[in-house]
Amino acid sequence: MNARVLVYYPNPIFRQKSVPVAQVNDEIVGILQNMLAVVRAHSGLGMGAVQIGVMQRLVVVEAIEGTTAPLLMVNPEILWASGKKNTVQEGNLSMPGIYEMIERSSSIQVQYLDETGTQHILEANGLLARVIQHEIDHLNGVLFIDHLSKLKRDRALKKFQKISSANL
Repeated sequence: MNARVLVYYPNPIFRQKSVPVAQVNDEIVGILQNMLAVVRAHSGLGMGAVQIGVMQRLVVVEAIEGTTAPLLMVNPEILWASGKKNTVQEGNLSMPGIYEMIERSSSIQVQYLDETGTQHILEANGLLARVIQHEIDHLNGVLFIDHLSKLKRDRALKKFQKISSANL
């Protein structure tokens, strides 16, 4: 498999829904490992496969909050989200320089397959729950800025445009 690189907003793939993985195989494991390498190279917390141009339901989450290893998630699905919310600043590797306060459920239950094809159900809280929700949003064509009011989203996009044009 060829190594893939980070894709940046406003690439239109960010508005597409990713397709489920039919079978966990060596190719899928390779993509997950590539994703983890990209996350680490950019000092990120997680990534949806769309961020490297792969339109499959794959998520990696770096080892955070009590996890002993990174989570490699195939076909993740949130089964339950708490009504209790918290608001924390989020960013996105594909939109560098943009950070906004985003409200999300403080606890979730997520079902997924790991890199061996084994099914898991995970109860996640705090930062881990937030990162998983953020990355699953990517798989559904949703960006973190979509959780903002129109005014705040427009302001964030203008700032991103300014940052992007300065880096050309």
